[in-house]
Amino acid sequence: MWLFLTALAAEPDAASQVQALLPLVEETRGLASDEPIAAKILTPEQATERMAEGFLPEEIVRFEHESVLLRQIGLLDQDYDFQTYLQAFTRNNVGGFWDVNHQDMVVISKHTQHIKRIVRHELVHALQDQRFDIRVRTDGTIPNDDLITAFSMLMEGDAAYTDALINADASSLPPFPRQVPPQPEMALPRFQQEEMAAQYTLGPWYVQQLHTEGGWEAVNQAYDHPPLSTEMVLHPEKRSGPDIDYPQRIEFQPWPGYSSVYENTFGELSIALALRLRGSTEPWTQAEGWDGDRFALLERDGQTVVVWRSVWDQPHQAARFAESARSWLERVDPDVVVDLQGVGVVVVSGAPPGASAKLVQRAWKAKLTEAHTVVELLGREPSKLIVEKAAERDESN
Repeated sequence: MWLFLTALAAEPDAASQVQALLPLVEETRGLASDEPIAAKILTPEQATERMAEGFLPEEIVRFEHESVLLRQIGLLDQDYDFQTYLQAFTRNNVGGFWDVNHQDMVVISKHTQHIKRIVRHELVHALQDQRFDIRVRTDGTIPNDDLITAFSMLMEGDAAYTDALINADASSLPPFPRQVPPQPEMALPRFQQEEMAAQYTLGPWYVQQLHTEGGWEAVNQAYDHPPLSTEMVLHPEKRSGPDIDYPQRIEFQPWPGYSSVYENTFGELSIALALRLRGSTEPWTQAEGWDGDRFALLERDGQTVVVWRSVWDQPHQAARFAESARSWLERVDPDVVVDLQGVGVVVVSGAPPGASAKLVQRAWKAKLTEAHTVVELLGREPSKLIVEKAAERDESN
């Protein structure tokens, strides 16, 4: 599901708004709907229940492990609880969403004052769902948040840019800002709030770049050949032509004596946002040159350890990141180990005395492969797992 964030409110009848606005959205976006688009208004409580139903058990476990990892590196408060934040966020900050499981649009009753804008935005998501392969966004088991965020920036940027074009011609539309400005307080932890906000601020800038270069055909092609990293979104010169910069896929070897319970990829955008959150005055510079990263959450005897390996374009960029990461993480874990070798950096946090060195050595043995496609990056095809399992669940009920 994709969200339209708003802080405003009030005016019902979503279905009639869909009928009235669909022709305008189709004409502006250059896509025609293949089938009718259903819409309804739900209360915040009903919407929260609907969103919670959309999560697979595998996703809930993943969120819990991710929470442990983010707490350990100082990006979440110790009392963070995913379900509590989801309920507060849906009540206070979500105006509507396209539900890929139920194949309908939801407008939340608390925020219907801006129903026209919400419907226009979510209609673009409905068209995306009908016309493009969006499995990257619907497979909640993909262990690469950087890839998912990059794809989300395409989808949210597409919706926001289309809405902007409804009110202005492309030639007269001012450039979207290439930044993630400070955000108003939401019912989310600050780091997750910044990551989500980037989809709605940098996303339109990215899609505007594509549209300016090649019209809607260039945007459509981005769904067939999506950005493999947020680096490709942030740096236009790195996503096409002779200087295209494909990310490195990092595959860890088994960890003797430990269970690997969770792996994921931060990416350039999240690294920059994390550094900014932890007080850096040059987070975008310190994250530039990213070429790939992977972190693992390990467990042994009830204790958790974070191992994080990253790869950079140039040795001086790796050294710059190692210094900024050490400054950030030593305030969370005074015993953190940050090891720099050429264009690589390995971080180990939370390891018992004497264990860090072996984990560092093991991390350096990870296999690195330049990934040119989503399949090469993930090691498998993404699937519509959420949709398929939701259908199975509905049939069983």
